Formats: sequence, C-alpha cells, structure tokens
Amino acid sequence: MSGPPLVALAGAGTYIGYSMGGRFALTAASAGRGIVERLVLIGATPGLREPVERSQRRLLDHERAERLERIGVDAFLDEWLAAPLFDTLPADERDLDHRRRNSVAGLASSLRRCGTGNQTPLWEQLGQISMPVLVIAGDHDLKFTEIGREIAATLPNAVFAPIAAAGHAVHIEQPDATADVIADWLIDTARQPT
Repeated sequence: MSGPPLVALAGAGTYIGYSMGGRFALTAASAGRGIVERLVLIGATPGLREPVERSQRRLLDHERAERLERIGVDAFLDEWLAAPLFDTLPADERDLDHRRRNSVAGLASSLRRCGTGNQTPLWEQLGQISMPVLVIAGDHDLKFTEIGREIAATLPNAVFAPIAAAGHAVHIEQPDATADVIADWLIDTARQPT
C-alpha cells in the first residue's frame, strides 16, 4: 500500500496544505527532494499509526463513497458538513455552491483512494523533515490540536500555533488570524539561515 498520490508540485517553495492537502504536502516534504522549502500544515495528520485503524478508516470511507453514490452530492454534503468536525463552521461559510460543483464520481474516488486509511503513516519519518514547519489547528478542534502539538514536538524545526475561536476549518472561520500567523512565521523563517 502506498501513500496518497502526489499532486504536481510547481517547484521549490513554501507549501501550505489544509486537511487532506496537508497530508499530501507532508508526504511531499518527507520525500526529501528539496522542493518543499517551508511547510504550513493546517488541520493535518501524518496518518493513522495502527494497521487496524487504517483498515477501519478504509472501510468507513468505502461506505461513505457508496452512500454518496446512492444519495448524490447535495445530500452527501449536508451530511458531511453536519459532522462534528465542522460544528464551528458557520452555515454562511460552508461554500455550498462551490462544493456542489464536485461530481459523485470524483468525490467517491477521493474517499476511496485518498482517505487517511490509504495513507502510509509518516510518523516515523517526521524526525527527518528538517525544513521549517508551521503547524496550525483551531483551538476548538481538539483532535487536530493534539495531533498538531505532537507533530510540532517531533519535527526538528517546527512550531505549533493554535488559532482561537476556530474549529477544523480554521482558515475559513478565522481567516485574518490564520493569515497573520502564517505571515509572521514566513517573515521569521525568512531570517533563519538555511
């Protein structure tokens, strides 16, 4: 089993990834090819450690994909955004018009192929990721705050930044605070010797 497919990277630079995008960016950083010079992870995880957890997650995502295929995108999005992970996301910030442009086939494929259960866990590789890393999580997102703190404590050149009054979609719920934290970190890390 291999990790999620890497998206085409535009070249060397700073990569910012949220949730699944954070998992992809972390995978790219762990490959150690020098393309990822700095990394910002928002609500991301290095994967599920235990094979049983990964197997259970693959099964759950397969079931979600089948349900999506039965009920369609609109109903699936209503259910997805009603999950506890998005409790703090205001209804007017759910961007349903944009999300509804997804296809059943595309979302189902993403669930089946790119879920956390399909990701090769990267916990063991974290100590080898030497570029500066900023790890962000909303302080109401307890699961990803705990994971974020552990990631930052394990990486040799990382900081953890909680964002107040935000959940999993911290960049949507608190865009100004998130942007300020990232901008300040970019300035600080630009001053670091490479």
